[in-house]
Amino acid sequence: MTLAQRLKPHAAGLTPRVVFEQLKAIQMLDVRVPTTDGRWLHMARYTQARQDQRVLLAQLGMQLPMQPPRRLSFGKVPHPLVW
Repeated sequence: MTLAQRLKPHAAGLTPRVVFEQLKAIQMLDVRVPTTDGRWLHMARYTQARQDQRVLLAQLGMQLPMQPPRRLSFGKVPHPLVW
């Protein structure tokens, strides 16, 4: 099912472009924190949706997934992505 098809019954006045503009502020972050015992705590997290974004997601019958689990690793932390 396309986004346009999903919008018709749930949010008929919206276009896919408007939906993408509303939701593009939700971002995924990769946080890496050193621990005192030489390990690294890795946390992939997405930013919390604003109220208007939560309403839009609810209208579409969607919700953000649960935050990914944290994980620990030994050794050097990988280099961050270069944008």
